[in-house]
Amino acid sequence: MKLSIKIKKQKKEVEFVDNLYKKLLNELAIILNDFHRVNWKTKSWEILIGPWLNRYVAIVIDRYRQIGKGKFKNNTGLKKKILKYSLAASDISEFTLNIQNAGWNEYFISRIKKILIRKKVTPFLKLKKDKNSITEYSFTKKIIFSFLKLVHFILCFNNKFIFYKPYFGKSLKVIKLFISIKEFPFIYDKFLDDRWYFQYNKNLRKKIKISLKYSSVEEKIIRSLLIESIPTIYVEGFRKINNLVYKVFFPKKVKVIFTAAVLKDNLFKFWMASQISRGVKLIVKQHGVNYGQISKWDNEKHEINICNKYLTYGWNYNNKKTFSSCNFYSFKTKNYKNLEKKNILIVPDDVRFFKTNNIIFDNNILNILKVYDGFLKKFKKNELNNIYFKSHPLSIKSNFYLENYLKKKYKINYLDYNINLNNIFDNFKLIIFFYNSTEFLNLIDSNKPAIFINNKFFYKTLSKSAIPMFNILKKNNIYFDNIANAHKLLGRKDLNKWWDSKKISKVRAVFKDQFSNSNEKNYLSTIKYLKKIKIN
Repeated sequence: MKLSIKIKKQKKEVEFVDNLYKKLLNELAIILNDFHRVNWKTKSWEILIGPWLNRYVAIVIDRYRQIGKGKFKNNTGLKKKILKYSLAASDISEFTLNIQNAGWNEYFISRIKKILIRKKVTPFLKLKKDKNSITEYSFTKKIIFSFLKLVHFILCFNNKFIFYKPYFGKSLKVIKLFISIKEFPFIYDKFLDDRWYFQYNKNLRKKIKISLKYSSVEEKIIRSLLIESIPTIYVEGFRKINNLVYKVFFPKKVKVIFTAAVLKDNLFKFWMASQISRGVKLIVKQHGVNYGQISKWDNEKHEINICNKYLTYGWNYNNKKTFSSCNFYSFKTKNYKNLEKKNILIVPDDVRFFKTNNIIFDNNILNILKVYDGFLKKFKKNELNNIYFKSHPLSIKSNFYLENYLKKKYKINYLDYNINLNNIFDNFKLIIFFYNSTEFLNLIDSNKPAIFINNKFFYKTLSKSAIPMFNILKKNNIYFDNIANAHKLLGRKDLNKWWDSKKISKVRAVFKDQFSNSNEKNYLSTIKYLKKIKIN
């Protein structure tokens, strides 16, 4: 199948998932309001369960498609014993880990096959093997919370905003922003990273009644497994967490919520969802890469859907909700040492064998491995001594550990995956990113040469608005989808001179202005907007 046709087909699949997701979300909002005896708006439920529900729908459809492709086919001729797994994770974080597990996927596929055999649609509710339930804060934490509540009362009594994980970084510009809008920043995100585990209650879930009518095979499977699969924090733990959020140090009343963390922070999401149903305004700020670049990027769609205003790193594609702000991290650009060294650092992504969310996804892992093999094979044996590789921090949790694959084939230097990238950039003449990385955005304005290598699949996933910007990088040898061209750049002895030249500096500035902006105009307009929303 041609790549363009494959991408087009996947875009339609993403839309199919989104339509089913919206349909189910509207139903669940009504059902869960009644079940939990609350009166939340649909948007509040989208904030709380939306990221999980969208991934759940995408995963069911993807695994169903894989059955037809024979990906999980048993070719041994022997009856294979499939281990049983729980479909109900504790929350979205655990769910994301589960769906990368090969054993979990085998079991999930077996459950889908059973549904396909049945003519009558019935909701499955199987018993879950419980973990030790964690449903309480320790005494020490409660003392800390009491102290922080007192501090919050003294320092933040006049605040109209709550800034939760705004990801502003550390610079004088951030201090100036808080002074300008007359708000006192507070550490709401500290001490709240605990994971919550609640016992799965089969009898309780039987009371959740969802329609089993369906208009497609995919919807039949989704509805059959839905009630069993909802994470326990949204069912068994809902009332406990919903009451707990006001016992920590979140304020009972606020005018505006400002955050860049709307996907996984459980306590904050519960509090935010309840506040939105009370009419509180929500400002979401971009955090990370791919936003404004990748077509149909799931996180971008979700974040824009749930907010009143979305602050970007500079891009704005005529969406009334988006506001051209800046990447606050880029206000503090670090000057790296440019020593006469031959060392090159490879920064890879966490390679995933299974699709984990509703995005355009290359499910042929060989296409990804070809990029690394193609790049490393072109080096002579003695040249490999100058190549360093630092695994992605999430790769250790992934279903495919790229480092182990490469170790069998290439004698390069493998660094500890826990090392902070910023602390080691000084040791290399060139940083090569093999995926669209936030660190690449941060380096684009620095004095450290950095390039981005990927395959043609990535290029085809770019949005129409982002393609011209990446074409500029490609034309000027900063972005590559051709390994041979990348190696020509490595042959240059004047990389620093090339990187700092007027031509390349201008190219970097144009890209930065769109995707990692730090100009004064955008900064001041952001302050002006925050002042305005505080008064109105």
